[in-house]
Amino acid sequence: MNKPWHSLKLDEVFKSLDTSADGLLQSAASERLKHYGSNKIAEPEKVSALKILIGELTGFFNIILFFSAFVALSVGFLPEHIPKYHEVIFICAIISGR
Repeated sequence: MNKPWHSLKLDEVFKSLDTSADGLLQSAASERLKHYGSNKIAEPEKVSALKILIGELTGFFNIILFFSAFVALSVGFLPEHIPKYHEVIFICAIISGR
């Protein structure tokens, strides 16, 4: 059968699926259940909020931004430099603003 399934005639569909308009016999249904398994979708793994937060904070660009905030803050503590807290606040706002 090379035709798409939606263009087949009804009797061709029944023949290809080995069934009829009345449905499957109980024996055929239990045989298919054994062969193919139950028709259930597996539940996705639950991810905790902490794991999501750690994943967000350990991204490559976030680490670069944390490092640049640290550098901006530490440069302000050098002798004869006034700390520029607005730079650190701006960098942290970029980090959390995603």
